[in-house]
Amino acid sequence: MKESKSFEGKLYRPKDFEGKPNVEVLGQIREIENSLSNNTAFVGLAPVGSTMRGGYSTESSNINIVILYDANPGEEDINARQDIATIMDASRGRFTSVDRRNVEMSLLNINPEAVINPFLENTQNSISKAKFIEAIAEMSLLVVGNKIKEYRRIYSEQFGKLPPIKQLDIIEEAAAFCEDKERPGTEKGEARLHPNKSVAEVIEIRKARMELWKKRLANMWLQDEDAKRHFIVRSEKRH
Repeated sequence: MKESKSFEGKLYRPKDFEGKPNVEVLGQIREIENSLSNNTAFVGLAPVGSTMRGGYSTESSNINIVILYDANPGEEDINARQDIATIMDASRGRFTSVDRRNVEMSLLNINPEAVINPFLENTQNSISKAKFIEAIAEMSLLVVGNKIKEYRRIYSEQFGKLPPIKQLDIIEEAAAFCEDKERPGTEKGEARLHPNKSVAEVIEIRKARMELWKKRLANMWLQDEDAKRHFIVRSEKRH
């Protein structure tokens, strides 16, 4: 189970199918961040999928990124999305040259008033809760960008206003979101990531990954040190 232990020990493993570092891909991601850095709505971006999970990225693999931005709902949101798309399109020729990967992006508006306030007003509303969990989960990824630290602080302050049991609930669901997001989207990807592994072994690896995500999120979002230790110890015992 040597491979299993390596996956249990690290959330991020930016290496390709052959175990070589994804240096060129990471450089390309930095170029994308630089091209977006002057956009006022841009908060940060997170590479996801095979680029960061490691073990199943090939030369033909896409670069998948999540772009986090802040815009008021309505026209400002629409304009922000269009501006980001325009920047990406203008740069696409450079990003997808012969020696570069195709870039696939998803955008997420993490405007605090649009995401945090509706959830705090009604924590039982499934729609506002789902948006809050997604924002927490995406900001828990390995995000690059000058503004991400400030937005994590804003969300952390509001997160701390929730009852302790609700905080743990959010951590659990956000960790599940992250673990699900990192899974390969194809059977070929699964085969490269888990070669010669039985279904039972893959399930155990995913459980271990889930625990790693819980620890990361607990360390990032739980402000009370006793609650943080209790949550991590409880997760380890359950695992």
